[in-house]
Order: sequence, then structure tokens, then C-alpha cells
Amino acid sequence: FQPMLHSFFMKASVMMGIYDPFSLAFFFRALYAALNIWSLVALWKYFEKKYELSSKWFLLISLIWFFPYIHVRTSSENLAGIFISFALLALVNHQHFLRAGILFGFAFLARYQIALGLVGLGAVLLIADRGIRKKHFLLLLGFLIPIALGVLIDRYGYGNWVFTPYQYFKVNILEHVAERYNPYPWYQYFLWVLQLNPFISIPL
Repeated sequence: FQPMLHSFFMKASVMMGIYDPFSLAFFFRALYAALNIWSLVALWKYFEKKYELSSKWFLLISLIWFFPYIHVRTSSENLAGIFISFALLALVNHQHFLRAGILFGFAFLARYQIALGLVGLGAVLLIADRGIRKKHFLLLLGFLIPIALGVLIDRYGYGNWVFTPYQYFKVNILEHVAERYNPYPWYQYFLWVLQLNPFISIPL
């Protein structure tokens, strides 16, 4: 899904005579950063008004050092986060459950692990509304639309019918392949931090 999104822009740039990979990398990073800023500012404005928050908190949070670094990465986690931010905005600010479901579905296509958070969100909605409502079906319907699109994209990309979320689950969970990737102890990050300059790394 994500490589195909990128390929559209890359093919368009080639048609316009732009072949430089560094220009394309800069374009994608600028695009991801702009979408992140847009979604987070929109979410902040909603919560600022709802809970009468002070703008200084948003400024303080925005200055956390790793945010700019993360926001320009063209990773699947970043793309999923962008979709989730816009989905939450559609859900809480506009009550557009179908649109929110579609955006949540695209977040899932970008990063399958998002499913754990979406299950938690669904449980919270059911508890808050004390049962199943029509809007929940709209949310589910919206979620299934990108999933169906993802199946078609995979059929085109792999050349045969395959349901990649299940394959991901089968390989990494049932066959335990993920467990064999860098099996460091839980305290390894602390050791890495101490290996750096502790006067800089520990405060960060």
C-alpha cells in the first residue's frame, strides 16, 4: 500500500523530468511533515477548546526534540500515525464515523500492529455508548473499505490472491519469526544510552 502511494508521485515526477532521488526524498519528507503538523494542530485546536487548555502546553510539546525527526520519516509507523490523527479528528470533532472508519482502515493498511490500538478504541466506544449503535456499523464499514482495497493492491503487486494481514500474523506470531530478530534483553536500551555521552543522552 505505502510503496504504491509513493510510486504514483515518483512516476509523476519522472514524467515531469525529475529524476533526482534526493529531490524525491525531500518531497516525501516535506509532505509527511506537513500532514503531521496539519493533523496535530487540528487535534490540538479541538482539545484546546473543549478542555480550555493553555497554548503554552502545545508549544512545549512541539519542542520535544524527537518530534521533527519522527514527523519527516517516511516509515509505515509515521503514515499510520497520520491516518490515525485525521481519523480521531473525524471521530471526535465532526462525528463522521464512516470517514473515521476509512481513515482507521488506511492506518491499518500502513501498519498492521495498529490493530491492537483499534481494538482498544472499539472497546472504549462500545462501553461509552453502552452497546452497539448504528454509528459503530458505519465505523466498521468504513474500516473494511480500505481492507478490500488492500486485497486488490496485493493481488496486483504479488500477482496472486493473498491476505497479507493474516500472512503477517502467521509468520511473526504463529511461526515466531519476529522473536528471532535482535533478541536483546529488556534493559538493552539503557546500556546503549550509557554508551553515548551521558550528559546529553540521559536527559534526552
